[in-house]
Amino acid sequence: MHHIVKIKRDIGVGIFFLILCGVILLITLKFEKVPPVVAQGMQPEDFPQIIISTIVVLAVILILQAKKDDSKQQALPLMLLWTSGLLITFVILLNWAGTLISMFLFCIALPLLWGERRYIFLSVYALCYPSLIYFVFFYLLKVRLPSGFLEQLLG
Repeated sequence: MHHIVKIKRDIGVGIFFLILCGVILLITLKFEKVPPVVAQGMQPEDFPQIIISTIVVLAVILILQAKKDDSKQQALPLMLLWTSGLLITFVILLNWAGTLISMFLFCIALPLLWGERRYIFLSVYALCYPSLIYFVFFYLLKVRLPSGFLEQLLG
């Protein structure tokens, strides 16, 4: 496997996720606000920002707990960059395609990127997981997931 930049693995991964969370946070700040009169539950940016905050805390803990021994430096795998690129693409796609379509595509792309080749299992997963998420948020939590331009055209 190809490796990049020699840096202590825990510190490198922690810093990478801090940067990634910063980029995603900036994207969430551009989400449209729902007027308080019609708002039910969380605003569109609230849930991603809660997740981002959790990841930031975990990344800081990872950096602080990094081993002090610098003699065992490891390179970050290139797959980390591919996976991060896919996550960024997913966030960008949310605005254009909407939540359900974006999750469906992500549920296909990520396992394929990681080497999954059981296509029937992958198809069932890609159909069921976004449907389950939609059910939980829409029916149980009463939170509308963001619909993008493409979902508005289709439905």
